[in-house]
Amino acid sequence: MKNYLIVGLLIIVTFKSYTQPKKRFQNRLLQIGLVPGVGTNGIHSGWFVNKYSLNIFSGFSAANRYVEIAGISNLNTQYATGIQLAGIANVVGSNTFLNLTIGEERAQIREGFESNMTGIQVAGLLNLIRDNVSGIQISGGLNFVHKGTRGLQLAGLSNMVGSYNIGIQIATLYNVAMTSSSGMQLALLSNLTNGEMQGIQISLLNKAWRINGKNSDPPSKITGWQIGLVNLASKMNGLQVGLVNRARKMRGTQIGLINFYSTAPNKTHGKNGTPIGLLNFGSAGGHQRAYTTETFFYNFEFTTGNCYNCTNTKSGMPLTGDYLIMNQNALIFSYNPASLRSSKDPQWAIGYGFEKVRYNKNSMSAEDPRNAKKFISYGISFKHVSFKDAIADHLNLLTSIDLEYGRKIRNKLFTFYLYGGISANAFVSNEVSPIAPENISYNITSAEFNYDFWPGYEVGVHLR
Repeated sequence: MKNYLIVGLLIIVTFKSYTQPKKRFQNRLLQIGLVPGVGTNGIHSGWFVNKYSLNIFSGFSAANRYVEIAGISNLNTQYATGIQLAGIANVVGSNTFLNLTIGEERAQIREGFESNMTGIQVAGLLNLIRDNVSGIQISGGLNFVHKGTRGLQLAGLSNMVGSYNIGIQIATLYNVAMTSSSGMQLALLSNLTNGEMQGIQISLLNKAWRINGKNSDPPSKITGWQIGLVNLASKMNGLQVGLVNRARKMRGTQIGLINFYSTAPNKTHGKNGTPIGLLNFGSAGGHQRAYTTETFFYNFEFTTGNCYNCTNTKSGMPLTGDYLIMNQNALIFSYNPASLRSSKDPQWAIGYGFEKVRYNKNSMSAEDPRNAKKFISYGISFKHVSFKDAIADHLNLLTSIDLEYGRKIRNKLFTFYLYGGISANAFVSNEVSPIAPENISYNITSAEFNYDFWPGYEVGVHLR
């Protein structure tokens, strides 16, 4: 009986509203409604700005300032501030130019009218904004903003922003900020911006047009990061960490199993990117080495990487500084025949190393024979040591920190570098070390591992 009484009162108020003057945007302290057109604001509910609004099923108004609650949906034509709660959807900006002439509509557009949301929106399925949001959007399904956002978007499925995002986007599936993203994008499947990205993207797939960093033009104090399975960027001046990284123009840092990049020398600051990975496509400045050490008689090294400070000149030498710097990733194979050291079985190792090679600069002339006449290199390498013909299935890790110096040997037939160096070595294994020099190594044994430390040397040939 009480329910029938409430519905009856709402219908009476609705019919009474026919006699009300049709003046746009009247203010109301409180609005209570059943569905649009059936409530305390009558059939002209789109003309009212409410401070508080309670909609049993759905509500329709020009705007709401403080609190708006609906069982199904809230719809505001002009703007919303404060808190909006809806079982299914909150919409701000639909039917914005209702009952306006074409001239009145164009006049509002010229004046920069926008339908914005400032505050907190919570919906079971959808939050939809015609223009901008400043605040928090929480949805079980989708948050969609036609222009820009400042604040937090949290969605069960996806967040989509038609322009810029400043703040945090978190979604189960994907986040999109079409023109730029400053802050964080965190999703399970993908993050996307077709413009500049400052902040961080974390997902299986991350894509941005430009990632800013210290090597940007102009330099940026805020560095953009991409962390994911696959990271994509057109201009990458920040950091990519993933299984596969790709950048069309790269002046930042890539850390991954496979890196794709292009770092054409430039005429400005001359600083290019640093790829760190096993396979690097777009490589420049690689070298090959054959050398011997105190642990392995035969060692072969092949590198890929990049020139850090090459310039767009004939010599490629940097405009400033005394060295041409190469950032290089080394794939290493080492071998000891069974005949060496009275070993019953051959010893071999495969490994990876990262090193900087500095070739001396004498002048900017490409014909100057004193350019790259000598080099200094330093870096770290990791090798997994095995015996017999099979790869060891337990821990046999040899770590070396190296410092080398080389000089160019030139004649009519060939040109190469002779070099030598020193190293600090550490070997960790589940068994007593078969490769550590007996008289100069220091041993520590624990319940699970055997640790050996010793100084070493390296002598060989370096080809560039």
